[in-house]
Amino acid sequence: MVYSSKYHCVWTPKYRRAVLVGRVAK
Repeated sequence: MVYSSKYHCVWTPKYRRAVLVGRVAK
């Protein structure tokens, strides 16, 4: 799943921020 989020960040730079925030929260 981790590698999946990485790919998502590649094609979703705008959502990448939200993903990072969520990761930190968890």
